[in-house]
Amino acid sequence: MRYTFKRLLIADTVLMLITGLLYCGAIFNGFQTNWDDQWVVKNVYTISGVNTSNIHDIFFHFYHGQYAPINQIYYTIIYSVFGYDSKAFHLFSILLHIANTLLVLRIILAITNLTVDPSKGNKFRIAFLTALFFGISPIMVESVAWLSASKVVLYAFFYLLSLLSYIKYMEQRQLRYYSIALILFIFSFGAKEQAVILPLCLLFLDFIVKRSLTLEVIFYEKIPFFIISAYFAIITLLSQEASGEGLLSAEAKYPFYQNISFACYSLLQYAYKCLLPIDLNYLYPFPNLPGTLMPLWFWSYLGLFIIIVYAGYHYLQQRWILFGISFFVIHLTTVLHVIPISRHAIIADRYIYVSTIGIFFILSVILENLISKNRFFLIPATLYFFSLFVLGIKQIKVWQDSSSLKYELRQMIMERENENTNGSQNEK
Repeated sequence: MRYTFKRLLIADTVLMLITGLLYCGAIFNGFQTNWDDQWVVKNVYTISGVNTSNIHDIFFHFYHGQYAPINQIYYTIIYSVFGYDSKAFHLFSILLHIANTLLVLRIILAITNLTVDPSKGNKFRIAFLTALFFGISPIMVESVAWLSASKVVLYAFFYLLSLLSYIKYMEQRQLRYYSIALILFIFSFGAKEQAVILPLCLLFLDFIVKRSLTLEVIFYEKIPFFIISAYFAIITLLSQEASGEGLLSAEAKYPFYQNISFACYSLLQYAYKCLLPIDLNYLYPFPNLPGTLMPLWFWSYLGLFIIIVYAGYHYLQQRWILFGISFFVIHLTTVLHVIPISRHAIIADRYIYVSTIGIFFILSVILENLISKNRFFLIPATLYFFSLFVLGIKQIKVWQDSSSLKYELRQMIMERENENTNGSQNEK
């Protein structure tokens, strides 16, 4: 199904206006000078300008255990034009997020034609609702409002463009779209290492749309992507080892059985925060230190995960649910702790920037199905979106500066200490 230019233009305009209105206040936020901006954004590579020597150093040196040359060049270009003007840096992060929101609209438009039963409602509205969730959900604020997380919105921009190019290749079988997808994949990894998962995502797209090609052809198509992905994975591990972190380093690591429980906890928490983005924070610590026992109550997440998988397995036979859940899980595989990597928090809002598309897609199909059957559901749906918008504004203010950011964590710690104290007194 093709959609008219006018219809797309109206949807794009509405999405840009709503998302822009939500994030316009973030332009006036400052740098997080006590939370990574002081070295991620403000560094020697940024101030050295766009020149051959600096670009060479950016591409051929690790920096603080990271390798993100495209993101660093992004900082350098902004600084070369605007200096250390936080408004300029925030503006470009917001523009990237808006662009990503419009890309989500187009990707879901292409996917819904192949995965959603017509009885579920209007497919264009499903795509629009998915993009709207993506644009305004408070869970996205960290990625957009924190300048050190700009690598997330930048990698997602190239990643989503790569997905869109590959979808075009599947539809039209033109080699240029395949080549563009491959090049964009490289740019995406240059912004953030999470892009390494793209080849697996492409295989999943082949499966979900039921491409009428032999498995051999589909496999050979992916060889260049997997070779590049393996090379990128090695670079990531080496960059982390260079700072004494990650799988190849000698730092203390959690045992595998604890990592499994961490993975279950992370998946459930990420899904929960997509649906109900409250109590968001910039730091979610592990329940225990490496080499120590994990709290017994934490094992409940493993049991809960098994129960949910067992209860929901039947629903995976519906392709739209399978697409949403699989898209969500695939894009979290690199941050679920099953493979020990350099992570200082058990979860982080910015890690699910791309994977949220899967949950938002399922939620949008459900909402559209309800609304198409009974217009009454427009009222709770509108209230839900309005609540997300209000919570988003509140969360953006949290990221105003380092003082406002860490105030939230201090308040949370004090509340928990009071709860523990009151609980102990009640027991006595």
